[in-house]
Amino acid sequence: MVSKNWTGPRGNQTIPDGPFTLHLRGLPFKATKAEILNFMEIRREQVVKFVICRNDDGRPSGEAFMIVSDQIAGQMALNQHKAVMPGYTRYIEVLRCDVKKMIDKVGNIPD
Repeated sequence: MVSKNWTGPRGNQTIPDGPFTLHLRGLPFKATKAEILNFMEIRREQVVKFVICRNDDGRPSGEAFMIVSDQIAGQMALNQHKAVMPGYTRYIEVLRCDVKKMIDKVGNIPD
């Protein structure tokens, strides 16, 4: 795995960049991290970073970013593009992106 140094809105950061950085849009507002990973068919140990975006009042915005550690996990996640999570009605967009987009959107990425 390669690390990238990036100056984001909150200063310098070193972000591990696995083969896949994913941007998820259209997530159910009540979906938990565990539900999302289960839906994406990704094991916790394959996730390097996972951030659920929040709006200004602290509620989930329906977006998330995830860095996964291997190509198989990334490809499995991309296969869920425009699929619907069980129990919900919205489809989820699963898009590959770069770490810069993730940092620009969420600022400082927690460990």
